[in-house]
Amino acid sequence: MLRMKNIYVREVLVDLNLTVEKGEFLMVLGDNGAGKTTLFNTISGAIQPFQGSIFVDYEDVTNKTQFQRANLIANVFQDPKVGTISNMTLRENMNLAYMRGRKRKLSTCCSEKRDELFREKLIELDMGLEDRLDSYAGELSGGQRQALSIAMVFLTDSKILLLDEITAALDRANSEKIINIVYEKSKQTCKTCLMITHSPQIIEQFENNVAILEKGKIRKQGIGFATGCFAS
Repeated sequence: MLRMKNIYVREVLVDLNLTVEKGEFLMVLGDNGAGKTTLFNTISGAIQPFQGSIFVDYEDVTNKTQFQRANLIANVFQDPKVGTISNMTLRENMNLAYMRGRKRKLSTCCSEKRDELFREKLIELDMGLEDRLDSYAGELSGGQRQALSIAMVFLTDSKILLLDEITAALDRANSEKIINIVYEKSKQTCKTCLMITHSPQIIEQFENNVAILEKGKIRKQGIGFATGCFAS
């Protein structure tokens, strides 16, 4: 669950209030300059609000840094290159995600059991990546690399998933595939998802599940999808 109360940031977000329940999938819409990226940066901790409170599953994270929130909040960005490291293999990229927030030991590198887990996650993408653990991320297409980013965030124990124009660089077929993967995985894992998009197709698909950001405030908020998750 994410709750933002009376948030004020740089005259961009003005007395903003937003609640997204556990497992909800919500689109954030607004004109250019409306503050969507500032909203996401405030949630992640990259920007600290001048006033207001932010809660994740009833934990007050308002004064926590981005690093301190990293185990609670995960991001997927517009550019697939941002979420993955080109000169590392798929195995190495996924292992970095897997170890996020976990205590590292001498044997934190890869194992046969972990490879099996990674292959399972890649099979779910249906992009033929399950047999390419030794390939470098830089060798993948844009769609494949964005799918890898998605698989990586679902290896973490994060509560909140922020999706910032994640299909903007993809063609329509890959865009639809990525969105459906995210939606189905969020249902399975009960992650709370917020997505910024300008895609007419995605907006039409999820038209009843939107929060409209206008003049620094949420002017309208729909009800997120019922995913079978319950607030805790």
